[in-house]
Amino acid sequence: NRAVKPTRLRRSAYFRSLYFYIESYMNKKNRRPHLFITIEGVDGTGKSTVAKMLATFINAAHIVTPSPSLNKQRDLIESTNDRTKKFDFYKNSIIQQRKEIELLLQHSDVICDRYIHSTFAYQWPIETHIPKRINNFIDGIKIPDFSFLLTVNEQARTSRINSRELTTAIINKADHQLDIINTARKRFLEMDELTQIDTSQMTPEEVCRKIIEIINA
Repeated sequence: NRAVKPTRLRRSAYFRSLYFYIESYMNKKNRRPHLFITIEGVDGTGKSTVAKMLATFINAAHIVTPSPSLNKQRDLIESTNDRTKKFDFYKNSIIQQRKEIELLLQHSDVICDRYIHSTFAYQWPIETHIPKRINNFIDGIKIPDFSFLLTVNEQARTSRINSRELTTAIINKADHQLDIINTARKRFLEMDELTQIDTSQMTPEEVCRKIIEIINA
């Protein structure tokens, strides 16, 4: 018989571990209310990939904020330099999505790609420290059960952005606005409600496993 390479053995052991965590999660899921889980972070942390993958692993609904139905309004708002209007738009869009989230939670867990913490990190219009506790700062939002902040070092973030641009042939200007990204990163780190996961040396599957492990604990 051909010997199995160590890397293949490690990969096999890793996936057995991942499926163990998923099975444990699903068993607990049947004995508790559905969870609302938000994934936050700057572009390049793997946020959107992880949110979709996690939803698939645990059979959850996947949503983004703001709702795609608001894309035209979003484009108009983003074309302005009025930070207060931008903040109000994103905040109000999240308040409006509360009903959608609560309807989905009747049937499954919900994974949200960006939520209220991203609104404060990117759009907070006041040149002061942001509130440390965001969830109770705005009335009318659905408060998450878990909020995860994915972080990444700048070298890994740049590598991921470059790889994505080569694959999609699409360059997103916002991915290269380092002043905005660094401000958002600093603000995220000032928030008390986020569980941080450094994704610099992790695959999306490993990040999902870590999130599931934390929720299972």
